[in-house]
Amino acid sequence: MALTWCLILSSGTLISWMASEPWIESLWAAALGSGLDWGFINSTSPSLRLVAVCTNVGGLVLTALLLSIISDAVQTKYDSLRKGESSVTETGHTLIIGWSVKSLSVMVQLAKAGESAGGNVIVCLSDQREKEDMENDIAQCDFSFANVGTRVVCRSGSPLSYQDLQKVSFFRARSIIILGDDENDAETNDARSLQILLSIIVVPRPDRVVIEVMDTENAAIMTSICPELVEPVLANDVLGRLMLQAARNPLVADVWQELLGFDGCETYSGQWGILRGLSFKEVLLCFEDAIPLGVKTASGDLMLNPSDSYVIGDGDQIIVLAEDDDTYCASITHSLIREAVYDPYNHAMRYIERILFCGWRFDMGNLLQVYSAVAPFGSEFWILSELAVEQRESELSLRGWESNSRVKVVHRVGACRRNVLAQLPLETFSSVIVGASDAHSNHLRSSDARVITVVMMIQDITTRRNEPSPDNEARSQRFIGSKATLDNNSSRGVIVGEIVDSRSRAMLSIVNSIDAVVASSELISKAVAMVSEDGSVNRFLNTLFDPHDSEITLESVESYVDLTKDEEVSFFELMARGRNVGTIVLGYLEREIVALNPGEKDLRRGWHPDDLLIVLTQAPSGSSLAPSDFLSDIADIRTMDMTGELGWAEPISMGKRCKVRFRG
Repeated sequence: MALTWCLILSSGTLISWMASEPWIESLWAAALGSGLDWGFINSTSPSLRLVAVCTNVGGLVLTALLLSIISDAVQTKYDSLRKGESSVTETGHTLIIGWSVKSLSVMVQLAKAGESAGGNVIVCLSDQREKEDMENDIAQCDFSFANVGTRVVCRSGSPLSYQDLQKVSFFRARSIIILGDDENDAETNDARSLQILLSIIVVPRPDRVVIEVMDTENAAIMTSICPELVEPVLANDVLGRLMLQAARNPLVADVWQELLGFDGCETYSGQWGILRGLSFKEVLLCFEDAIPLGVKTASGDLMLNPSDSYVIGDGDQIIVLAEDDDTYCASITHSLIREAVYDPYNHAMRYIERILFCGWRFDMGNLLQVYSAVAPFGSEFWILSELAVEQRESELSLRGWESNSRVKVVHRVGACRRNVLAQLPLETFSSVIVGASDAHSNHLRSSDARVITVVMMIQDITTRRNEPSPDNEARSQRFIGSKATLDNNSSRGVIVGEIVDSRSRAMLSIVNSIDAVVASSELISKAVAMVSEDGSVNRFLNTLFDPHDSEITLESVESYVDLTKDEEVSFFELMARGRNVGTIVLGYLEREIVALNPGEKDLRRGWHPDDLLIVLTQAPSGSSLAPSDFLSDIADIRTMDMTGELGWAEPISMGKRCKVRFRG
C-alpha cells in the first residue's frame, strides 16, 4: 500500500509539473494510471507518455504483488484449516486423545450412545496422524456418523501442549478418553497417559477422564491423582481374564460381545419404592422387560447377585439389564414371586484342566494368579514362547506369582512354528490360547496373521494325528460350546484366539477351526465408550471380571428343564429355578445366537438339548483355593503325585452333559 501511494504521488507531481495541470487533477490521473488505465493522459508529449508508461508498469507490478499477498494469505488460512489448526468452539463434547486401532470403534460406540439424544460431537486430537489422514480413515468406515446425528472433528497437535489442548476446548469437554499407541509397549503408553493426565488436571475440569491403562500396577497411580475424575480401564487385564473364561466356556466371548457396547441391552440403576422390604429373590421376578443383576446400596457398595436374604432398603438402587432406561418398570404382581418352584439338577463337577498358552504377556504373572483362583486343584498351565525360562520366572516373580500345588506351570521354549508345535502333546490339552503378543514383538497390527496361522497349524496337526485320547469325550462334554463337540473323536480341546482387527473374525469363521475369538480392540473400545458415558459402569465391569466375585458363564438348559418329559418352561420359571442354586439367568444361546433379556418371559416354550443358558453365578464362598463345590474331591486329588508331569492316561469319571455345571 505504501508503494502504491509513493507511485501515485511521484507520478502526479511529475504530471502536474510537466503539463502545468492542477496537482489534485494530476494525482487523480496518476491514480487512474496506476490502476492500469493506459489512456489516462491524452497528450503527444514524449515526456508525459514516458511518465504514463512508467506509471502503468508500476501499477501492474504493484497489482501483481497485491494479488500474490492475498493469495498467500488465503492459502495459509486454507492450510491451517486443512491441518486442523483452528480452535474448536464446542461445549459438552467427548474428546479422544490419541489414535489407534480402537479409535474408530470407540467413535462408533459413542455415536450409537448419542443416537437417542439426537447425536453428539466427538473431537479427536492426535500427534501421530495428520488431520487429513484421520478424516480419510473415518470416511472409509462402514458406519455413517451423519445418519445418527454425530459430528466428528479432528485436530492435529500434541496432547502435552497446553496450547493444543486449548485448541480442542478440553476444559469444556463432557468426558476425555486417553488411548494408547499401538506401536508402544505398555510402560511407554502408561507413562505418556500419565503425562497427558497431568496436563489436563486444571480448573475447570471435565466430568471424567477415561484412560486405557495397559499395566494394572499403574492404575492406582493415575487414580490417586484425582480419584473423583479418573476412570482407568484395565485393557490387558480384562482381555487376559476374558481369554481364561473363553478357554473354559468358549461361547462366553460371544456373550461379552453382546453385553458390551450400545447395540443391545445395557445396565441401568434406579430406586423403586414398591420394592422396599422385598428380598432380592423376590425382586428378581419384578421386572417384565429387565433382569436385575444386583444392588447398589445407599452407602455406595456394589453387590452383584447378592444372597436371597438381602432385603432392599431405603436408598438402595436396583442394577438391571435392559434395552433402554425408559423401557422397563417394577411390578410385584407376578405369581412366581411367592410360589415354590421346581428344583433343578445341581451336579457341580470340576475337572482337572491343562491349558497351553502360545505367546507371552508382560502381565503373565497376573494372569496366572487369576487362573490359580478359579482352576481345579491339580491343573496345568503350559507356556510356549521364545522367551528364556530364566527371564520368564523373573518377570513372573516381579508380578507376585509364586509356585503352588494348585496350578503347575510348565515352560516350553520355542517359536510358534509347526515343528515346535508338533513336539507338544496337543491332543491332551483341554484348551489352547493363542495370544496376539509374543516376547519379541509389540506390533499388534500384524499379529492377526500370526494368530490365524498358529490356529490353523494346531488344527492341522491334531487332525493328522487322529489319535483319540481317553479324555477326549470328557473334554468335549466339559467345555460347552466347543466345536470339538461336533465330533466325539476330536483329538483337540478348545482353541481360543485373540485378534486385534475385528475384520479378521470373518477369516476365522471361514477356517472354522477355532472355538472362541476374543476381539481385543473391539471389546476394549466398547468398554471404554461405556465408561465414558457412565463412570459407574467401570466398577460393574471390574466386579464381573473379579475371580473372587460373580461371573458370567454358560450352563446347559438340561440343568434346569426335564427334557425327558418334553417339559415346556417359561423364561421366568428358568430364572426362578436358577435362583434355587444361586444363579441369575440372563438369557440363552439358541443355535449360537445370543439372546440377552429376552421378551415374553411368561411364554412357555420347549427347549432343545443344545440350548445354553447365560447365567450370573454368585461369588464363591470361603477360600478361593477350595471352592465349595469342589471340597468333596480335595481328598482324592491330594493323593496325586504333583512332582512329575501330569498324565491323562487314566479316564476321569464323567456325568452326562446335562449334569455338568461350570463355575469359576
